[in-house]
Amino acid sequence: MEAIRALPRWKDTAWLVPMGMAAYCLPALVALSQRDWNTEAGSLTPLILLLGLWTTAQTIEQHKALVAAGPLRPVLGGLVAVSLGYLFASAIGFVLLMAVCAWAGCVLALWAWRGGAIVWACRFPLVFLGLAVPLPYSLSTIMTERLRAEMAASAVWLADLLGLDVAYDRTSIFVNQFRLALEAACAGTSSTITLVAFVLLFTYWYRGRDWRRTVLCVALAVPIAWGANILRVVVLILAVDRFGAPVLDTVVHPVAGLLSFSIALGLFLAADRALREGLRLIDGARDA
Repeated sequence: MEAIRALPRWKDTAWLVPMGMAAYCLPALVALSQRDWNTEAGSLTPLILLLGLWTTAQTIEQHKALVAAGPLRPVLGGLVAVSLGYLFASAIGFVLLMAVCAWAGCVLALWAWRGGAIVWACRFPLVFLGLAVPLPYSLSTIMTERLRAEMAASAVWLADLLGLDVAYDRTSIFVNQFRLALEAACAGTSSTITLVAFVLLFTYWYRGRDWRRTVLCVALAVPIAWGANILRVVVLILAVDRFGAPVLDTVVHPVAGLLSFSIALGLFLAADRALREGLRLIDGARDA
């Protein structure tokens, strides 16, 4: 019993703060899991949350010297305002506002618990956690429809260059006598979010946190993911043209997705290498 009492985690009451944060976020997490996590765009939200929390914890650990108590009164005032918004959003089922309020409440709690310097040091992982906040339903629906239509047009254009007899009508692709419906999962939202999240963490941990490289890499991640998804659809069109529509019920479909993401990852790493050399030349010319 004495050994248990001697454990730091039982003596350190600061563990109550992260536990309180978790309890504060629980209603928003439950709402997200019921509405957004079972969709194509929101399926990676739990992974983003875990990566963001791990990065936040590592950043706090690296900046222990900056830890200091934050101002209590402003934080309490902010928490009251945020909590009122949280309750209102929960009452009307506004999941987006619930997620934003839960995030804001945790930032305020971190400010009081570890101080403003730590919050500033954690600005990247805190913004990264914002990727877990879902887009408004109306906006995400419009974006997905536009992405599906543009994806179909681009894939058919490329397949036509390869000599295939294909056509499209909005989100449907016609290959020989087969009609392929480009579903929301084929729009590439999930793979784009995954690649952007990977790029953000890659540039933060591995590339020295150069804001120029971060901005350029994120800007490149979206078109790279888009091009890889078009390539995936073209590969599936080729498979259907050769073997018929039943081939989509085999391992070909998921393998095409894995292949396209691997290509996107390789293209990004090549682009990052080129950016590194380009920025090095620019910095060298500036210092000369």
